[in-house]
Amino acid sequence: MDLSVLEYSWRNGFRFPRHLATAVGKEIDQLRAEIGEFIDPKDVLDYARTHPESALYQCFDWDQASAAEAHWLFIAGQLLRAVKVKMVVYDETRPTREVIIEERQNVHLRPLGAAPHEGKAYGAIIDTLPIPQYRAQMIEAFWTEVIRVRTRYSHLHELDEVFRRIDEALKAAGRAVNPTPMQEGLDHAEGE
Repeated sequence: MDLSVLEYSWRNGFRFPRHLATAVGKEIDQLRAEIGEFIDPKDVLDYARTHPESALYQCFDWDQASAAEAHWLFIAGQLLRAVKVKMVVYDETRPTREVIIEERQNVHLRPLGAAPHEGKAYGAIIDTLPIPQYRAQMIEAFWTEVIRVRTRYSHLHELDEVFRRIDEALKAAGRAVNPTPMQEGLDHAEGE
């Protein structure tokens, strides 16, 4: 007898109403059952748009002006992250004819003195690295991303050696190493 239960929650970093996770998860599962194994974001949008009573509907901003503003801000953030600047000095005596002096890239950080609810802004990595508080934020973001990637791909046993090394690095950095519930379940099933 199968006693498995599906538990729904939002992944870290997503800001949807917490109480909607289960309803949204079930609606997406329902869509998957109707459409097939793969769901396109347009399918989700179309469903939400045509089902105003749904949990998915509640996750969208249907006011066109504020939705457009949010989209434009998202694009502006992408532009800030996408642009990379290289300062190149040309030197005819070198085989490559150029020497890269500095490379600039923007990073998403919380400005010093800003409260968590005030959000983040972008600064050039080269300008922010010497400041200990910004450097600490970048290191925290790095470990968060490492854990996210490790969790996301934990079911791929071909990467077990990589995960072992990541876990060692997490321990060395004083970070918690927790296998995902999916990984624990897979490990338990293999041991039976």
